[in-house]
Amino acid sequence: HYNIKYYFLEIVKYLKDKNYKIALATSSTKERAMKLFKNKNIDINIVDSYVFSDDVGDRGKPDPYIFQCAAKKLLVEPFNAYVVEDSINGLTAAVNGGFNPIMVIDLVKPNDYIKENVKYIFNSLEDIKSIL
Repeated sequence: HYNIKYYFLEIVKYLKDKNYKIALATSSTKERAMKLFKNKNIDINIVDSYVFSDDVGDRGKPDPYIFQCAAKKLLVEPFNAYVVEDSINGLTAAVNGGFNPIMVIDLVKPNDYIKENVKYIFNSLEDIKSIL
């Protein structure tokens, strides 16, 4: 298993250098996400915007609302936005919202729905560079 912190920081820097806007849209509560970032010694402000489960109520993934909120905060239309996900529900939300979903395989392998509806499936965050 690869070092997720290293690749997360590396891909964020790469995207920032290319002038991409970055939002974090997580099913975690704000408190839990902040604690995770603090434990990993990562400043949450490394991203331009964030949306937590607290912000969307019962409209969690696979409802695309969390990604729609993130795109709105970034002033980006869904069809111009990539969603990087490792979960089936998150990828389904991205597909349903008209985003460009990218699966980075972690614990869950892509099922038939994902294989048919997600254009990019990678084994590492680093692989995302190949399409940007």
